[in-house]
Amino acid sequence: MSRPTAAASAEILTDPDFWQGNRQDATFRILRERAPISWQPEPVTSWNPKGGPGFWSVVTHALVTEVSRNPDIFGSRHGTEIIDLEPEVYQLAGMLNMDAPEHTRLRQIVSRVFTPRRVTAMLRDIRLRAHDIVDRMAGAGEFDFVAEVADTYPAGIVADVMGVAPSDVPDLVDLTKQILSPPPERAHHANLQMIEYGTGLARERATTPTDDLLSLLVQAEVDGRRLTPEEIGVFFALLLTAGIETTGTALSHAIVALHDFPGQRALWLTDYPALAPAAVEEVFRWASPVRRFRRTALADTELAGTPIAAGDKVVMWYSSANRDDTAFADPATFDITRSPNPHLAFGGGGHHFCLGANLARAETAAFLDAFLHAFPRYELTGEVVYAQNDMFNVITSIPCASGGPR
Repeated sequence: MSRPTAAASAEILTDPDFWQGNRQDATFRILRERAPISWQPEPVTSWNPKGGPGFWSVVTHALVTEVSRNPDIFGSRHGTEIIDLEPEVYQLAGMLNMDAPEHTRLRQIVSRVFTPRRVTAMLRDIRLRAHDIVDRMAGAGEFDFVAEVADTYPAGIVADVMGVAPSDVPDLVDLTKQILSPPPERAHHANLQMIEYGTGLARERATTPTDDLLSLLVQAEVDGRRLTPEEIGVFFALLLTAGIETTGTALSHAIVALHDFPGQRALWLTDYPALAPAAVEEVFRWASPVRRFRRTALADTELAGTPIAAGDKVVMWYSSANRDDTAFADPATFDITRSPNPHLAFGGGGHHFCLGANLARAETAAFLDAFLHAFPRYELTGEVVYAQNDMFNVITSIPCASGGPR
């Protein structure tokens, strides 16, 4: 079958150099205009020494949404990474790499525990943790935001939720960074370690329950069926990895954006509580912490008039969809009053919508409240360093100064 390519896109999305720094928006804009769906060759990797068959790249808001909301056509069971992995490897991502009915059963169990009401009950502790971190930074005067906040704040909250001992948190944060970074062999090994830790914790909670989410997961059931310790271990790894990195990444991008758009920082401080709900949504649109996920066509179909064969891989670029000017007015501007804001940072709808979205929103709102009121004149004092990563929009360093007395 003849597959359309585009000069602007040929190989560039799988070129590691393309993902160096923060300079992808211009290319994605060209792709949205000229090649909203195009065929991409796959690179040779250590896990894929002969290269792969290639994949369809979809970059517009409408197409990403269409793929996301049609899981019966574009499934997750064959993995969410671009490269093809052995089934025993991609199954370690749990419900992320599942379709109905397996995905439905797991999500029903987890949803009964991970509720908006539970997040609301956590707000006091979330705010206290945010203020503790801000107070520590105030004493320092100068700090690296990523090291002081992104690497610690969400990790501490998720660890509390899951009942992790505080002494174990640094090691789990380190495993998270390995899971989300190349090479894939190291990422796989780190994920196995995280799952083993979570499985052991689940077995402990089965005999000695405590007041944490893991204990509730051990006891929760749907139609008489409970999660096994191994299933909980896989979910534990997924929640910790996603919960730590995505919220930390969103906060990092927020600090840079509010520096680059000082009028938005000043506006938010005029009435933080009233503006926070819309502003937090804009933070996640702007950051797009997860750049992309893959689906696989489960039958012959078509997308935007392009024939898609059963078995073809389809990669959704959320970071491009969230800059699509057919869905957002002036998408290159950070606007905390943006409404409507149909961003896809938590997925494009459908049954894979992020379970932790409410927790991520609450953490982000609480921390920026504490930070902006403590440091209304904060400054960036050095180069912002972006990770070379095509899947996660990670920032690794943001040198900051508090900007004088509050």
